[in-house]
Amino acid sequence: MNNVTPQTLLEQVKAVLAQEWNLSPAAIPDNAALNQVEYWDSLGHIKIMMALEAQLKIEMTADTIRNLSSISKIVDYLAAQNNVESKDQIDE
Repeated sequence: MNNVTPQTLLEQVKAVLAQEWNLSPAAIPDNAALNQVEYWDSLGHIKIMMALEAQLKIEMTADTIRNLSSISKIVDYLAAQNNVESKDQIDE
């Protein structure tokens, strides 16, 4: 990915979640997390992880999937995969 920033990663993640949940990306809080959002339960988690893998063309291990339990953790993971510094760069 070219010109990847924490903000673009956040937008990509929210776009995938919005598509899966049939919502506007603006309706998804930046701090959304597993079991804190109506659509993000254990089954929903598997669905969004599969969607992220498909749409972002990445592969994740079962341990990674289990640990990516919030938008911020997903963005941090993607940032690390793309050598993007993400710490403290996304306003929460």
